This record gives sequence, structure tokens and C-alpha cells, in this order.
Amino acid sequence: MTPPETDDVVTVAAPRRLGRVLLILAGLSVCCVVGVCGLVAAVAPSLPELAGCPTATAPVTAPVRDDTARLRELLPALGELRSAHWQVREARPRLCPDIGPMDYIYEAVVVLPVGGAQRLTAGYDFAPAAAPEVPAALAGEVPAAPAWQTSARYDATLAPGARAWLDVATETMFVYYLRG
Repeated sequence: MTPPETDDVVTVAAPRRLGRVLLILAGLSVCCVVGVCGLVAAVAPSLPELAGCPTATAPVTAPVRDDTARLRELLPALGELRSAHWQVREARPRLCPDIGPMDYIYEAVVVLPVGGAQRLTAGYDFAPAAAPEVPAALAGEVPAAPAWQTSARYDATLAPGARAWLDVATETMFVYYLRG
């Protein structure tokens, strides 16, 4: 019997060896992908902090202000006011990176001049309405048991994105204004 040719052994063993190498490489690739995904999942919550971004979970709200001039500057249709208490807040929490300009929400409790509520109700179609959601910082400025009324026509004269609730008896108005 003659010994087998060495070329025959090489041609049979080469495909087996190549298959094993490819199987090992595929297994290592899967392990690397799973490892990288696990690392990203573990580190992802702290990525904004690592990039130097603040972690905002709520919109920033400014303190209550009482100057009528700035409020009349924003909403000139309000006209003269006896008093005003208002605050501004960001419409959404800041993102990192921030995507586009910020919208602001102005909320105010204003007292109209004497006879101001009567003039408004005579000129606009005010009707009873549900109470607005007054922020806690302004709640102390709202009269006790107000009878709120609203007018879509009056809201349109204030500004786009503005809404007003009027209590005729106390000549008090709550104003909500989304400024974009």
C-alpha cells in the first residue's frame, strides 16, 4: 500500500480549518457588538453631563414681577393697569444640544383701571368660562371665588397665543401668553 499524497491531505483539511476560523471570527464579532452596546447603555444616562450639558428636568421659571410697563410692552392691548403680578417661564425643559429657539409662557394677574371691566364686557362678547390654571406663585393675587369669563374676540386683540380670563366684579384678569 502506498502512502497518501500530501496534496490530498492539505486539500481536505484546509476547508475545515477555514470554517473554524470564520466561526471564531463571527463569535468574536458578536461578543464585541454586545459589549459595545452594553457599555453605551450603561454610560448613556451620563453622556449629557460628560459633554458639559446641564440636566434640566423642568422648564426654568422666573420669579414673580410686578412692573406693568414690561407687560404692557408685550401685550399693548391690555392698556393701562392698576397693578400687575406676572412671571415668565420656558415652555419646555432645555435639551442638550438645544434644538432651536425657546418659546416662553407669560402668565399674569392684572387689575384693570376702575370701569375697565365694564368697558371690556360692553365691547366684547365675554361669556362664563372654567377657571384657568393659575401658577402657585400667582394664586395669592387671584380674588376669592372669581366668576371667570372669556372672549375669543378679545383674546385675538391681545396677541396670537394669548388668552384672558376676566372677573368683572373685581376687575381682575388672568392672562396666559405663549410667545414663540
